[in-house]
Amino acid sequence: MIKIEALLDAYSQAVYQKDLNQLMALYTDDVVVFDAFDNWEYRGKPAWSQAIAAWFNKMGDDLIRITFNQTNAEFDDHVGGISAEALYEGIGKTENYTMTNRITLGLRKDGNDWKISHEHTSLPVKQTTGQSIYKED
Repeated sequence: MIKIEALLDAYSQAVYQKDLNQLMALYTDDVVVFDAFDNWEYRGKPAWSQAIAAWFNKMGDDLIRITFNQTNAEFDDHVGGISAEALYEGIGKTENYTMTNRITLGLRKDGNDWKISHEHTSLPVKQTTGQSIYKED
C-alpha cells in the first residue's frame, strides 16, 4: 500500500525548499494540471515545471509551508486518488499569510513508485460576484 503521508510530505518539503527537481520527480512525464490560478491547464512535465519555476521565483525569499488536511484516498494496484484541503502558509520577512484551497491528485503506478499524473487545485466561486471564496482558517 502506498504511503500517502510520504508522498504528501515529499510534495510539501519540495515546495518549502523550492526544490524544483525534487517536486518534478513526483510527477509523470504526461501530467495534466488544472491549477486554480492563471492558466486553464498545463500539459506535460515541461509546462508544469516552467509554471512552478515561475512561482518559486515570484516568492523571492518567502517560504511556503503546505499542510494537507481532510485527506481522503482511494487506490487499487495501478491508479489512485487523493483529495484534501491544502493550507498554504507563506512565511515572509515582513509578513506571513495563509490561503486554503482544494487539491485532488490522480496517481499512477510507475514501476515501484506512485507518481502524480493529474493535479487539480480549486477554489469555489460565488455565482453572484464571480469572486473566489477563500476558506477562513
